[in-house]
Amino acid sequence: SMSYLGFMGRICIMAELEKGNHSPSDSIGQRIGSCIGFVQKYGARASRVRSDSAGYQSDVINACEKAGRTFYVRADADCSVRRACTSIRDWAHYDVSVSKGKTCRREMGTAVHCMERTDAAFTLVVKREISPEKVGPQTALPELDASGYKYWCIATNESVASEPGDAGLTPGQVEEIFNDHCDVENRIKQLKSDTGVGRLSTSELDANRVYVYIMALLHNLFESFKFECLPDSYKNKRLPTVVRELLLVPGKLVVRFHRMVIDLPVYLKCMLRPYQDILRIITEKVRALARSASPPSFAEMIFRRD
Repeated sequence: SMSYLGFMGRICIMAELEKGNHSPSDSIGQRIGSCIGFVQKYGARASRVRSDSAGYQSDVINACEKAGRTFYVRADADCSVRRACTSIRDWAHYDVSVSKGKTCRREMGTAVHCMERTDAAFTLVVKREISPEKVGPQTALPELDASGYKYWCIATNESVASEPGDAGLTPGQVEEIFNDHCDVENRIKQLKSDTGVGRLSTSELDANRVYVYIMALLHNLFESFKFECLPDSYKNKRLPTVVRELLLVPGKLVVRFHRMVIDLPVYLKCMLRPYQDILRIITEKVRALARSASPPSFAEMIFRRD
């Protein structure tokens, strides 16, 4: 089977399991469109589309241009992209924020590029580093071999300043925006490891589909619980940690005079205040969902090719 997951920030907006070993770029334009349609249905707007090289497709780029959305896609290092990289003459250094307040100095440049079936040209934001090993003639163009550089490219329709002082974002800022996509990889690992999606329990595809869908809902519910009900110290903690520290505590939840009360052992008095705060927030913010006249679709977060 092949899994397809889409995220908007920390929230999973597409969870699908398909039979067979498909390419990650299979119907990716339609999958991205289903994600955008899903979030728009609930009042959110997806103004940016970020993807790895699986999204470097002409239909994705054309769809983003037509819908007026900005895309940041990792470009494949094919022959035309490499030729565009080696044609850049104006390189500059930029400080790029990487993680935890750290910055890294990059040598970057820009080039105008297009694909065979794209309706408009776009910008390649190129980062290069000196390659310590020799590039073989079968894996690169001769001019790339002579340059001794490795290149990483981001395709975007964002307005990028080719020189310092020009209007638009700098290449370093474009890389910082694209790097937010890397956080999605952590969300996928979190979903696979914490909820057990990485190892399915049955051999039936339909049963596994239901399981993956329910686990994606569990992930979203847990993220909402962290950010709505827990202190700031829990914002970056994962499900097993929160379960161990908050949920696996011997106690009893009872309702007295229309109020929820937790009876705790004496040695857990230190947990009384956190639990009181959580219950207060739940009482204030959580409301019963309005019942719809027609039942909602079971698989709102699922796009299927068939």
